[in-house]
Amino acid sequence: MSTNRIIWGISVVLFLCSVAAVGLQSWPGAPAEALDPAASSWPLVFEANQGQTDASVKYMGRGNGTTLFLGSRDFVLQVCGGNEAREAVSCEAVEMSLVGASSDPEVSGLDPLPGVSNYFIGSPEDWNTAVRHFARVRYEQVYPGVDLVFYSSQGEFEYDFVVAPGIDPGIIRMAFAGAEALALDDGGNLVVPTPDGELVHRAPIIYQESDGERRVVQGEFVLTEEDLVGFAVGSYDEARPLVLDPMLSFSTYFGGSQTETPHTLAVDSLGNVYVAGETYSTNFPTKSALAPTRNSSPDAFVAKLAPGGKSLVFSTYLGGGGHDNAKGIAVDSAQNVYLTGWTSSTDFPTKDAYHDSNQGLIDAYMVKIDSSGASLLYGTFLGGSGYDYGYDIEVGPDGHVYLFGNTRSPNFPTVGAYDGILNNASPDTSADFYLTRMPPALSYLDWSTFLGGEGDENARAVAVDAQGNAYVTGFTDSTDFPTKNAYQQDFAGGAEDVVVVRMNSSGSSLGYSTYLGGNDTEQGNDIWVDGKLNAYVVSQTTSTNFPTVDAYQPILAGNTDTAIARFAADGALVSSTYLGGAGNDYGIGIGADESGSVYVVGDTDSTNFPTASPIQPAHGDPSGYDLFLTRLTSSAQSLAFSTFIGGSGNDRGFGGLAFDEQGEVYVLGGSESSDFPTFGALQAGNAGGRDLVILKVTTPLDFFIAAAPPAVAAVRGVVAGEE
Repeated sequence: MSTNRIIWGISVVLFLCSVAAVGLQSWPGAPAEALDPAASSWPLVFEANQGQTDASVKYMGRGNGTTLFLGSRDFVLQVCGGNEAREAVSCEAVEMSLVGASSDPEVSGLDPLPGVSNYFIGSPEDWNTAVRHFARVRYEQVYPGVDLVFYSSQGEFEYDFVVAPGIDPGIIRMAFAGAEALALDDGGNLVVPTPDGELVHRAPIIYQESDGERRVVQGEFVLTEEDLVGFAVGSYDEARPLVLDPMLSFSTYFGGSQTETPHTLAVDSLGNVYVAGETYSTNFPTKSALAPTRNSSPDAFVAKLAPGGKSLVFSTYLGGGGHDNAKGIAVDSAQNVYLTGWTSSTDFPTKDAYHDSNQGLIDAYMVKIDSSGASLLYGTFLGGSGYDYGYDIEVGPDGHVYLFGNTRSPNFPTVGAYDGILNNASPDTSADFYLTRMPPALSYLDWSTFLGGEGDENARAVAVDAQGNAYVTGFTDSTDFPTKNAYQQDFAGGAEDVVVVRMNSSGSSLGYSTYLGGNDTEQGNDIWVDGKLNAYVVSQTTSTNFPTVDAYQPILAGNTDTAIARFAADGALVSSTYLGGAGNDYGIGIGADESGSVYVVGDTDSTNFPTASPIQPAHGDPSGYDLFLTRLTSSAQSLAFSTFIGGSGNDRGFGGLAFDEQGEVYVLGGSESSDFPTFGALQAGNAGGRDLVILKVTTPLDFFIAAAPPAVAAVRGVVAGEE
């Protein structure tokens, strides 16, 4: 019998609170794997009660084995498990009611959906047919000045309280059927005992926004003598909405008893999460594996988690008899997985290969694995007679595959090259970039080119825009790196500068190419391109004169700071800022949402790293590193939020970040902590050494129900403005 977690939550325009259940037992006969993981994408609909259920119910929400019964002021969520034949075998119900609310609010279905329900039960005169479907249900004036709206999104039920200006949110009172001895713990969380365990409602965190700045507002749960739950909110500007900061939507360890180094992650259109890296563990968790046992030490690995992180779709070792490492990952529209990295193995798996054998000392590779993880669709070495390293991979909008890395091989394969000659003066110790494009059929090289100067180039990341132009970043000590339409024409000094390059879709010319750096050392780590062809670059710097434009933080704060820059389509530097505290702050991954807000993930040993409305306000390991996740406003002049994430050990941001289609952010790191914060975890504890940690962070904070059976829908509420 698996452990079940149920989470209730509500949101209001003034505040947001979430809850997590601890210790509730699963329903008999409802194993976690009983239902299709794809069920989370099945549509949820609301239908008016036309006699198909008890007369006290106004509307019903249906989907994913879950039914939400909406009364006048009582709301019951019924969750049913299933067996392998998808037959419901047992159900559980959670009831919440609004105390003192209107007994007869006006309830209406909003946003009609195509399709109807028909109930052919009993004799024909009892049948209910053509029951309409709606996307939302609205309760008007459940309390004076307070509306309540139920809806669904991405396979989850959600609901909002909408509080009008000037209305005291303290009028909202909640009761829980059958609960006794409600309590607040030391953290201000609400503990609701039930016959099967405890519901723990997380304490609210409240803030207001004004001119891009956030001000924290004090607020907390309050309990009445009658075991009712309400809210107390401190002073605030009643003319402005209050909202809650982000939270972990899920967070999990993933690994074996030895050391894992995560390098890369991706999220597909369905919300599946893909991670890859290298592992020394012989007991790395595998499922539906191409290679279920480790071939060498270390091997590469790749794993796919179902949406919500609730289950493992596949996980496999990848490699041969040598050292194998996965550095870049991409997913196409059919959920096929593409990997690149490097290998010293002569028996690395290949199929229909461009190079079917290792060409030198270390070769890059590229593999394509089908969406189930069951078969290798393509596999090839890529390299010359020297050292060749794959660092990143991207699938373009037309299915072309872009590979980016370093090479020391003068005979690295080039086709239609912008630069057909290895440039570095010391190929035994120095490398050029290479950038290679393959067609969707992967049968040959579209084009392949060197890119570099006489010094050493270190590749990190590639991005591709809608026109098929490629953007790359890394760092160089070459003083003659090729530049064009450059913001910074010359090498600035120190050990290394960041380079940012836009290559046209034919691989034959540069749109722009520029250095970016100051008087000391810079290393470019990641690049992201938005729909307007703005390129966002995150790097690390020790320079006191790193170029800044409209900076949130205009000066170096510590030994090493993160640096964040945005380039326009023509290569002009639009914004640039330091980000860091008194220690060392390394930005690893970057991305931007549709509003232009910039997300950066990395790690820090600065105990005074700048935070704003944090999930975790303090550093978990003052003597080591924590992950950080920061969101800057579109102007990059202020923090929308910024938080530590970590435990009492070393937690590093190896793997960067990714977004799903709803704009929610996923983070990959590595943790040596035994107490890294987990939530809805696939693997609740560190299995030994350094494990992966995989997180989904919802912004603004969403509420949801997460349960072991995949049939259970999530129930969430998001901040709602005045309608």
